[in-house]
Amino acid sequence: MDEKALIEHAGNYLDLLSKGINPLDNNPVWDKSVLQEEKIKRCLEYCTGVFKRITDTENIKHGDYRLYFSSELKREPEILKRAEFIIKNLSVGVNPLTGSKTDKNDTVNIERISKCLKYSTYILLHISLNKAPYLADENKLEQTACSDDEISVADFTARLNSPIDSEHMDKIEEQMIISYLAGIQFLSTDNESCTPTKIGLQLGISRKETGEIFFNKTMQKLIVKNIEAITKKAGDM
Repeated sequence: MDEKALIEHAGNYLDLLSKGINPLDNNPVWDKSVLQEEKIKRCLEYCTGVFKRITDTENIKHGDYRLYFSSELKREPEILKRAEFIIKNLSVGVNPLTGSKTDKNDTVNIERISKCLKYSTYILLHISLNKAPYLADENKLEQTACSDDEISVADFTARLNSPIDSEHMDKIEEQMIISYLAGIQFLSTDNESCTPTKIGLQLGISRKETGEIFFNKTMQKLIVKNIEAITKKAGDM
């Protein structure tokens, strides 16, 4: 079973346990189990969601499980640490709410359940939190970022970043736009200088005496239309 399948399998176990079901036989967990505690159920439900978010990234490496910050969970590092503490205690038969040993008949003490919880602890311990890739609605972005007047690449970049939550999402950088335009031959970057090509000039790129690059509204809209390609190119570099 590969890494993704293992995490999905563990997630399925946690999902059923969070609903009070023993994943080994689909019967209810022991009626006196620590798994009946509401706080434990919520933790298992959260971990189920975390594992799904990891497998959805399709970027799993052994021992390096990347997870994008969730804008709805600004306390994510703290929550993950608490989840790891709860799952780790459950995996060794300890009630994380009281610190006392669980009953030997508790569902968490079944060997296969315990092994799953230990593996889940490992995953939680090795999660790396990353900002989500830049994402903004194209139509809204055109309304908020594009100006009727010529605008410098620096100011236009700031406008592109204004609607996003930069604490949890990667920002657009000036160089990302420059590199993209150079790649499609709208700009020439020879000798470390940046100059509009003939087609770049025709489409609305200009270079001022200060050396700054400016875009007219046509070029601004073209950049917005290709924002996904711009961010993807930067991610591939």
